[in-house]
Amino acid sequence: MTAEKEIINLPRFNEKVGLERTREVLFLLGLNSPHYPWIHIAGSKGKGSTAMMLAKILECSGYNTGLFISPHVTDIKERITINSSPIDSLTFNNAYKTLKDKLRSKILSGLTFFEIMTILATMIFTNSSIEVAVIETGLGGRLDPTNAIDNSTLSIITPIELEHTRQLGDTIAKIATEKAGIIRSKTPVLMSNQELGAAGAIQEIAIKKSSKFYSLEQLAITKRNADFNSGVESFTLNSSLSGKLYKNVIVNPRGAHQVNNAAVSVIASELLNKEGFIISDKCIREGLKKVSIPCRFESIIKNNKQFILDGAHTVKSAMFTVQTFKEFYKSKKVPIIYGSKKNKNVKEILSILSNIASEFFFTEIPGIGSFNPEVLLSILNDLNFSGASYFIDINNNPEFVFKNNNNQFMLTGSIILAGYYRTYLLS
Repeated sequence: MTAEKEIINLPRFNEKVGLERTREVLFLLGLNSPHYPWIHIAGSKGKGSTAMMLAKILECSGYNTGLFISPHVTDIKERITINSSPIDSLTFNNAYKTLKDKLRSKILSGLTFFEIMTILATMIFTNSSIEVAVIETGLGGRLDPTNAIDNSTLSIITPIELEHTRQLGDTIAKIATEKAGIIRSKTPVLMSNQELGAAGAIQEIAIKKSSKFYSLEQLAITKRNADFNSGVESFTLNSSLSGKLYKNVIVNPRGAHQVNNAAVSVIASELLNKEGFIISDKCIREGLKKVSIPCRFESIIKNNKQFILDGAHTVKSAMFTVQTFKEFYKSKKVPIIYGSKKNKNVKEILSILSNIASEFFFTEIPGIGSFNPEVLLSILNDLNFSGASYFIDINNNPEFVFKNNNNQFMLTGSIILAGYYRTYLLS
């Protein structure tokens, strides 16, 4: 069995929550304090996009850059990239073999999927002699396995919303406190725009840890300049941190939320310059223009049909999807192929998506505990949706979109669903 197949079947959670297991393994491997500087990013929304943007800026600045993100779209190796390229199977399998050879079986058997992936990323980055790493948390922050790694250079907290309330808490302030657990003593922290309760909790922890606290809202005046006719997303940012004015910066992924993520990456770059990095304005522009973020309002054209892939799986992300679609496609309606995990608020999400849907195609997503299409249809009927609805089997009939009369589709509800079709469309 390959490392990928073995690891993907590991449990996602351990009944005993904590950093002890990851810390023990990293210490045994001599990897608890990496030789390279790294940036740690937590949050509910935008942390993956922000991580990819910042990593691309660092790469364009000439740094050998590692990036660790989640979730993956089609292959778990996408979670560990070096200079925008996912690691190859040989490197991944060799790292896992080394890990198993060096650990006692009892320790290895107790590790979760994300603990293993965090350890493997640290091993691979060290062996690849990277110069900087950007690391995204998986769930939370304080007890997330990535927080077992010592000595981050910069902490970033992206927007926080009510999510994973069973694990993180039932209020915005409680969740923010968990996310802000990545803040290290006397290490700078950059906070994106937040609700008041979250902002207060994050700032309180920064003060307790004597960390330099920076707020995007206080440091940057950002104006979105998107050209909805040409499809080009851009913005202008005035930074009080450096006194610079960044005019008409083009950012590849579209949407007001992506402009906010890009603004975070600009100010983060300036903070890294204060820590000794050399990142030019030109490299900031180049990185944001070149960054590619799969399944975040991504457009793929095939056989003269357009497919918009978007992993909107929360209420807020669905709102961003609808807003962005309306901006770039005006009053047009689009057929939506939708599938979702059972732990999502699908009634509210479908209510939001129905504002741009001409019809829905419901499907199950194998292997993730997804809603039955009939249940989704029942929920949609309760919303009095006026368009048509259908059931489809994406596994056995993905090509139905090319037999359908529509020339545009949106695939959303789960990044796994979007990723499945992305692989099919690019094959």
